Amino acid sequence: MKIARQGRSMKLSRMFISCALFCASCVTVAGAAAPAADFEKLRREYVLFFLARNPVVSTYLGGSAIDGSLANSDGELRDYSAAGIATEDARLAAFLEELEEISPATLPAADRIDRDVMCAQIKFQLHQHRVRRYQERALDTYVDTPFRGVDWQMQGMTRTGDSTFGTEREWTLLTERVERIPAYMKTAESQLAAGIVDGNTPDWRMLRADGIDTLV
Repeated sequence: MKIARQGRSMKLSRMFISCALFCASCVTVAGAAAPAADFEKLRREYVLFFLARNPVVSTYLGGSAIDGSLANSDGELRDYSAAGIATEDARLAAFLEELEEISPATLPAADRIDRDVMCAQIKFQLHQHRVRRYQERALDTYVDTPFRGVDWQMQGMTRTGDSTFGTEREWTLLTERVERIPAYMKTAESQLAAGIVDGNTPDWRMLRADGIDTLV
C-alpha cells in the first residue's frame, strides 16, 4: 500500500520530467515561431526548478549531470517547511500563469502535449499543498525520502576500482545529505504537529506501516 501511494505521485513526476528533459535538450528548429521558442525556455526553467525543489528526484534522474545548477542537488533534501512550501507554490502559480498565456494552437503537437502535462502537474502540486495540505500528513514521504535519497545516490556512484565506488565529490555530497536528515525530520515533525492541530492526520494504516512497525 505504501509503495502504491507513493508511486502514484512519483510516477507522474518521473514520467513528465524524463519526457520534458528529453524535449528540452533538443535543438530549436531554425525559424521557429516565437511562442514555441518561449515555451521551450519556460519548459526548461520549470524542469530545473522542479528538480532543484525535489533533490531526491533529481538524484534518481541524474539531474546533477543534466545542468550545472543542479551540481549540489545530491547533497540536499527537500524543503518541506511552511515557508519553503509557500515560496514553491508562488513560483508554481507563476509558471502556471505563464503557461496559460501561451495558446496551444501556436505550438507544435509535441509541445502542446508537454504544455498540458506541465499544467496538470502544477495544478496537482498546488492542490496537494493548498487544498489537501498533504505536507501535514505525509508520514510515508517523510520516512522514505532520506532513505531513497541515500540509496539511489550510492547506486549511482562512479566505479573507482575493482570493488570500490564513489569519487571524493560523490562521498562529500552523500555526507552532506546524511547530515541534513536531522533538520529534515525536525521539519517533518513540525508539519505533522500542525496537521494534528488541524485534524489533518495520516490514515491509521499509514501510522502503523510507516510509524509503529518501523520501530519494532
